[in-house]
Amino acid sequence: MMGFPCLRLDGSFVAMADATVDALIFKLPEQRVAELIDDGAGDPFAPSGKVFREWVSVPALESARWESLLDEAISYATC
Repeated sequence: MMGFPCLRLDGSFVAMADATVDALIFKLPEQRVAELIDDGAGDPFAPSGKVFREWVSVPALESARWESLLDEAISYATC
């Protein structure tokens, strides 16, 4: 997706890696993305300046959250 290595589940995008900023990017509900950004745990995903409301970039500094966020992204993709 957009040139990033990605993880898909049953054809739905779940997450992708962005090595240029050392982060994992997760597809989550818009409200959850806003919470993570407000908490300082993530950044808006805005390739080429366009913000994707259902995607959040979570840097390696927050890697302790990656596993639980991946679980959330998988649940979101399967609902």
